[in-house]
Amino acid sequence: GKTWSRPVYMPSPFDYYDRMCGKPIVLPDGGILLSTYGKETWTGPEQLGIYRSDDKGRSWQFVSRLKGTTGALDEPAITRTTTGEIVMIARPNGEIAFSKDSGRHWTQPVNSGLKMVAPCLLTLSDGTIVCLFGWGSTGGLQMTWSDDHGRTWTVPRSDRGFPIDGSVYVYGIGTEMPDKSIFLVYYDPNGRQRRTAIWGLRVRIRADRRGIDILPPGN
Repeated sequence: GKTWSRPVYMPSPFDYYDRMCGKPIVLPDGGILLSTYGKETWTGPEQLGIYRSDDKGRSWQFVSRLKGTTGALDEPAITRTTTGEIVMIARPNGEIAFSKDSGRHWTQPVNSGLKMVAPCLLTLSDGTIVCLFGWGSTGGLQMTWSDDHGRTWTVPRSDRGFPIDGSVYVYGIGTEMPDKSIFLVYYDPNGRQRRTAIWGLRVRIRADRRGIDILPPGN
């Protein structure tokens, strides 16, 4: 990371802006998929944009776009299931869509009932799909998961996930550890961003699949 190449610009079709929030995924053939959210005009709703690189990020092609059915598809996250599908979920209405051809075509987005900002999707080694997300009105950083490749989700209430940290607004990301726990890193703006901080912790889905445990440091 000491030296870097010149920036590579994405071939965006969106006229107003094109942004990203989620992390890319690597396909079995080595291709990389990146999800973005773009707008045609300031007043128009955000749409999902999918880019693909087949040369390790040196160049990119725009693959597809998708409009939401209940509003914007903002800050989308994608992951690949163990069945080979691509799952997408997005802010603010938790709309979910699926692709069977590496993001070229998508099912119609369906509202999950979960309000969210900045979702992060990850597929665990056992096939579980985990979604980390924030939403201030229902308690900061939260988590839900799916045991059927994104079709249904385990939640304590229909409008919220399992609480992790209710003191933050929250942008977070996670990865699976060798012991099958999930390590999270998330952002704390401390009110109106007077000071910012980055926090890290580990969680584990309980064996009975009814909740999560926040693990103490060192365990």
